[in-house]
Amino acid sequence: MASMRLCFFLLMRRKFDTALAAAALIAMHLLTPDALAQRLSFGVVVGGYANRDFDSQYVPRAGFPPDIVESDSGGYVVGPSIDVRLWPQLSFGAEALYKPLRYRQAATFQSGEVIGFAPATVVTWQFPVLAKYKFSLGRMRPFLEGGASFRATGNLNSASPSHYGITAGLGVETEWRKFRIAPRVRYTRWAEDPWYANVRTRADQLEFLVGVSYAAASDTYPLGRRISLGAVLASPLTDEFRATTQTVFNPSSGAFVTLRTFSDPRRVGIGPLVELSLSPRFSIEGNAIARSFRGATKVLNSGGTTNSGLFFSSSFSSGGTWEFPVLAKYRLTTGVVRPFLALGPSFRLPKEIAGAWLSNYGATAGAGVEIPWKRIKIAPALRYTHWGHDRPRVAGMHGNSGIFRNQVQVSVGVSF
Repeated sequence: MASMRLCFFLLMRRKFDTALAAAALIAMHLLTPDALAQRLSFGVVVGGYANRDFDSQYVPRAGFPPDIVESDSGGYVVGPSIDVRLWPQLSFGAEALYKPLRYRQAATFQSGEVIGFAPATVVTWQFPVLAKYKFSLGRMRPFLEGGASFRATGNLNSASPSHYGITAGLGVETEWRKFRIAPRVRYTRWAEDPWYANVRTRADQLEFLVGVSYAAASDTYPLGRRISLGAVLASPLTDEFRATTQTVFNPSSGAFVTLRTFSDPRRVGIGPLVELSLSPRFSIEGNAIARSFRGATKVLNSGGTTNSGLFFSSSFSSGGTWEFPVLAKYRLTTGVVRPFLALGPSFRLPKEIAGAWLSNYGATAGAGVEIPWKRIKIAPALRYTHWGHDRPRVAGMHGNSGIFRNQVQVSVGVSF
């Protein structure tokens, strides 16, 4: 059973990696000059929904109070959007929507009755990547939209929402001065949550949204000559957590085996980049980088050599979060090749690991070189981040996730 669960987990992980790779390729295509030769629109999407976030449950437990979970109904959605018009009636867009999911779990009982619930919030970011077809009916333009949706999660609280789904919607677009206003109804069918999720999200989601956007005045510089858009790749060079070794009994073979668990740093994160140029030497850069914590377990025998006859080596993930470094950059020269220094705060979404919350803030310093090529700037760099102390999940207890507070990354930014 354990081996079947491991295979299922690795299969789910491979599907998610494939989805992230597809999203990355789409994002890179949107950020190339050829794509920007089409008409760009930027905006914001806001809305809400009335359905429940989770499946409510009542699980009786012999000798203990029942496990009761009640889902909240309704909530809000908000985030930025970008749209590329390919033809007069067909466009292609992407959004980054913040959506917290909520439920409450029975915490205190009296005479068998629930007298207190503990609220829990699961943080999600949804990334719909949708094609939109508009019908020409004068100033009111009905449209259909459809495509894939991806989801990043944090602060799981016994949940583990699936990471991909299929989205379809319909709405109408109209113009008011320089703005486009587009109310719509959108339906998303999410994949089933993984087997290890104790609290499960509802697969069907219906949202009522309003998008407000404006067309860029210049296709070459959609946000002006001082603002650059792009993407950043980042990979850790240091271990995520301390390596451990333990000896356990394998009932199937009747022998003791030694397991060594260690960090697997060979993981690349990707995310958007925006940079504001204040002078030829000075600028401010912001990133949003998807970050995961991965490890591997290798089975050793008592002599310390690999013995794959007992168990196979395996990899696992402790989940992920999003990091948001905001860095001031100073270029040492203004020539063709421009070395630079960077310094600023970093933030990340809530994430619980081993009963502790990762710190939400830290400080980042870096150095690199910026190389212009045609309209594109390529900026490899080395970054060091020191995160704050972990916080305990329960007040008054010690909190330590096991994740190292010091982190060294190599990054490559591509912008225009």
